[in-house]
Amino acid sequence: MNALLFLVLLADARDLVAAGNASLLRKEYDLAEKKYLDAQVDAPDSPIIQFNLGNSFLGREDYAKARDYYQKALQTRDPAFEAAIKYNIGHTYFGEAETGLQDLSDMEKVNRTVELLQQAIRRWRDVLKLDPGHADSIHNIAVATAVLKDYLDRVKRRQEELAKQQEQEKGKDLAQVL
Repeated sequence: MNALLFLVLLADARDLVAAGNASLLRKEYDLAEKKYLDAQVDAPDSPIIQFNLGNSFLGREDYAKARDYYQKALQTRDPAFEAAIKYNIGHTYFGEAETGLQDLSDMEKVNRTVELLQQAIRRWRDVLKLDPGHADSIHNIAVATAVLKDYLDRVKRRQEELAKQQEQEKGKDLAQVL
């Protein structure tokens, strides 16, 4: 490919990314995704496009798909950009965990929610390794840690309630037998 054609394709990709970003700001996630995918045709290896695709899915709360795109964007060599990517990966884990915070009965889901919260905290700690003063990560770690503690306390109380109910039912069954 000659140099002029390459520059034209990059300019086209840059314009499409800018249009996608404008759509993202308007919360038009489907349109933003389309613009980013169109840009990807001209710049298939761009971590910026992968990051922006992740943002379009994060906005739609499709956390797993957002995380996939963010993982692809991690090919960057820019530590500040890497920190931004890992910060958003933390949000995908936290957002997914939030969907499970009300369920205290299914231990498999409880374990999954705990793991997601721990992953979010890990990602935000990774950001701090790259940018020790990243205030949003510091805040998010504190919030996620408090949410995790509260969740584990609620799970423990629920388990104690269930155990107490089972004991009472055993007592009733025993009384009926006698």
